[in-house]
Amino acid sequence: MENLHFFKGGGDSDTLDGGDLEEVTITPDQPEDDEEIPEPDPIEDDWDDEPEDEWNEEDWWNDEGDHDGSQDPEENEDRPDPCNPAAIAANTSTSNLFKKTAVQSQVGNFSAITSTSAEQGFSIRKLADGTFQATAIQTMGPTGGSITNFGNSVADVHTHPSSNAPSAQDILGLGHINGVSANFTTRYVKTADGDMYALNVSDAAKLKDFYDTFKDDLGSDNMFKSDSEIGAKFETVRQSFISSGASAESAYDHATAFLLNDAGVTLLKAPNGSNDFTKIGAEIKTDTSGNPVLDANNQPTYETSDCPRN
Repeated sequence: MENLHFFKGGGDSDTLDGGDLEEVTITPDQPEDDEEIPEPDPIEDDWDDEPEDEWNEEDWWNDEGDHDGSQDPEENEDRPDPCNPAAIAANTSTSNLFKKTAVQSQVGNFSAITSTSAEQGFSIRKLADGTFQATAIQTMGPTGGSITNFGNSVADVHTHPSSNAPSAQDILGLGHINGVSANFTTRYVKTADGDMYALNVSDAAKLKDFYDTFKDDLGSDNMFKSDSEIGAKFETVRQSFISSGASAESAYDHATAFLLNDAGVTLLKAPNGSNDFTKIGAEIKTDTSGNPVLDANNQPTYETSDCPRN
């Protein structure tokens, strides 16, 4: 049976007692409920070529275009509803799981999160009777570590000593584990300022493609390598949002959300004091003809496509 992996950094994995759970029938490719999930082989530092500069309207990775950047075309007011049924479903499922008593109790047991504190985390397991169990909290290093997940783990929760949204390592870790165990669909991150983020799988096939394409682009800082295609795109989108007046945190959030548009994953957030998650989204800004709205440097501009908070 293929092993299932979770990784968030370079720390060693502590073994947790899986308990005496009822044995259930599973497919050959599905890990047993009590089967622990070891870490994968280290990711090699293979650097990609510089991203292409030619604009192609059908390729959202590329940047340059042949539109007149000095023009200010009318923005497209007929774009699809950013809070579509799929986004609403992600909002609901992510919020409902996080509100489970076992999860809330264990989140409340996290030690105080500061800029210098070690990361902490635990796994959320769905038992044979349909109830949920939070495993013991594991303490990792200040830049990450590993959480022991199991065959019946459906999600995990860990802390960030910063206010940042989930890292590239968090995204790729979700892609790896979901590729072996379809049970595992959500990753939560609690930040130092009390905000909660979630990564929720909406399309496992797309996530697998994303993981296979970009798994070698992870840098030593848990972000995508700046010289890789996806790392360069993240920085381009982040800087574009900052130039339009967004805060550093919002620009980071929405640059991350933009990368996930083609990854089969939804980024969600619950602000400090709330357990209700809503989708964070970002897309290329277009005019009424569907053409990208370009800035003075003839580069695409971006806009948010969040679900509104009630």
